[in-house]
Amino acid sequence: MKSLGLFLIFACSAAFVRPVFGADLCHFLFRKNVRNTYSVDLDKIERVNRLEEWSQRLRTVAYKEDPLAPTAYRKALKRFEEVEQRLLAGDGDSAIFAYKTLFRRVEGAALAIERHSALANAIRKAQGKNVKDYTEFFRREGVLKVLASDYGARINNVQDLGAELEKLEKILRKRYRELGKNFDEYNHVRVHLQKLEKSESCSGSCAQAMERFFKNVGLRSDSERALFGPLVGNKKAMSLKETRAAFNSHPEAVLIARKKEFIQEGMQVVKKYIQKFRLFHKMMNSIANSSLGKTRRVTRIFKSIFDKQYKDFHAVAVKRVAYSALGPSKKFALMQEQLKAIDPDFFWMNFSRANEGQLQKTWKEMMEIARKEQPRDYERMLRAERLGKDLGPVSDQKLKGVFAFFASVGVAGAGWAYFNFEAEDQTPQSLDDEEPPALDDEEPDVLIDYLERVDTEITDS
Repeated sequence: MKSLGLFLIFACSAAFVRPVFGADLCHFLFRKNVRNTYSVDLDKIERVNRLEEWSQRLRTVAYKEDPLAPTAYRKALKRFEEVEQRLLAGDGDSAIFAYKTLFRRVEGAALAIERHSALANAIRKAQGKNVKDYTEFFRREGVLKVLASDYGARINNVQDLGAELEKLEKILRKRYRELGKNFDEYNHVRVHLQKLEKSESCSGSCAQAMERFFKNVGLRSDSERALFGPLVGNKKAMSLKETRAAFNSHPEAVLIARKKEFIQEGMQVVKKYIQKFRLFHKMMNSIANSSLGKTRRVTRIFKSIFDKQYKDFHAVAVKRVAYSALGPSKKFALMQEQLKAIDPDFFWMNFSRANEGQLQKTWKEMMEIARKEQPRDYERMLRAERLGKDLGPVSDQKLKGVFAFFASVGVAGAGWAYFNFEAEDQTPQSLDDEEPPALDDEEPDVLIDYLERVDTEITDS
């Protein structure tokens, strides 16, 4: 032990004789090695591959035809076609309003990634070097002047290098995630704007509208440049090539983009089930018999969808019935009247989940009336009540994170069905009718597998 101590003292004292050798050895022995702290994450690349495969598989199930175009691409194309019509008519302001935030988020994130990546690389190079003036060293490495001065003034040794690099990696990770969330649509818009700009159909007022657009979005805009302050430096604009380079510079951004696509494609499949009660009932039974039945997380996702559905579509109708001064039979007739505009099975399911005392009392009264006077409706209400118990009472808590996302997308997707209920989608009035044909054998498995992967992605995040 004594010999080891003497060796360490000797090794560090070598810094006075051979500064570079001594610094390298002391850093190796006593300091965190910062050269490889931001290495490529191969696990994330593999996750990107799996998510892309799953997105393709889900599109095939959801659309049957033309499964290659992602849902987000279709939506972005539709939005751009609307903006394109305005530009062709000489209306540049509408295009600015439509895409100003998108350009700010993407180009701002790409700019931050470009600037902070240069600084992070310079910090890695500084390890093992006898740097006397970090500010000057960073400037020679091409770091933006303001960042070189700021970080150079704070760094005095290798320990400081490691601490500052960790801070930079947190900044970069945040920017990669923001870029990943928005890049696909931005890339789509930039490509189509370039095509429109070069087309013969865009001349005169269209060309003027395009010029106005580009002067007022992204880093070409003086007002937008002012928001990013000294980080802009002398950069005049952010090209599509530069933005793509930032997006592809680390798998974190690509992973976020593919995860977003995966969720969107999965929701197209989920909406097939939450628009039709029998399919949803079949899916919940499948969940109960799968490994997902062991966790409440997936059930919470669907609970959040129907909590929001109740609040947005059913709560008013339920309370009209429950708080009326009518007798039970007339209340039942009033409830039947309310069902003309909405899906009765989902309405009954959510009615049974309402957790106010008066609402529960009224639900039991409606069940009793149906049992005596409308046995077919009673059987359907009973089935809806069982499913409502599986989901649990309607929650008054505000939805957060992924549950809020699923609820919003799920209700938006199903909303049309509730207010434009077509005959072929209704549950047969006679319970003696045969069950409608189930989905293809593959589809329930695909959905269950999808939900299991969502459960994994939520946990990993």
